[in-house]
Amino acid sequence: MYRFFTWAVGVLALATVLGAVGYDLSTEHVAAAHATTAGSASVRPAGEISNEGVERLLVIPLQPNDPGRRPVHANESGPAIVPVREELGAAVSLRGPAQVYSEGAASGAWVELPPEVVNRLAGGLARITVWARADRNSPSKEFAMALSIDGGFGGWVRFPLSAANYESYNFMAPVPESARGKTVRVLIAPDTSGGSHALSASHLIVDRILRPSETATEPVPAN
Repeated sequence: MYRFFTWAVGVLALATVLGAVGYDLSTEHVAAAHATTAGSASVRPAGEISNEGVERLLVIPLQPNDPGRRPVHANESGPAIVPVREELGAAVSLRGPAQVYSEGAASGAWVELPPEVVNRLAGGLARITVWARADRNSPSKEFAMALSIDGGFGGWVRFPLSAANYESYNFMAPVPESARGKTVRVLIAPDTSGGSHALSASHLIVDRILRPSETATEPVPAN
């Protein structure tokens, strides 16, 4: 028990640093990681286990080739969602209308995780990554993400946003066993200032952090 607690505290501390910094990659390097169409994964495929003990569960194009299957949603008073075509292919522009940002979950756009992914995450630690950059015309300076379980919400994790290149921004969150069978969503608030600035986002990635000495079971089917 003590070993698991020590592992969890260490991983969460590392997550704070990684989430705040992201990965400063040039457009050329990111473009090499992304495919030219939104139907392809930006990094390792779902189901693969890294040498660092991270299990890739899901890679979601936020603007798929079929617009009817777009996984990003928002309330009527939430961010505007607009498909865009950029140097990395298809993406979505999320624009925060005036005063939309608050400490409540309703102020964000969301992506709902499939039940099989939630079941795999339950009782463990999730790492959520989004590939994003500030909008070129009306750039957001800071955005936020959070994990919502059955409407519950533990608060936003904020990220300074680069306008120059796409970067990966990630945070980690514990997922309780009780999450099985519940609605789990990744929330994205594009502009923490409460203004109408925007960001572009191409992919959402969901990983599970393995415990020490844990081996992965059957991989989750990729969407």
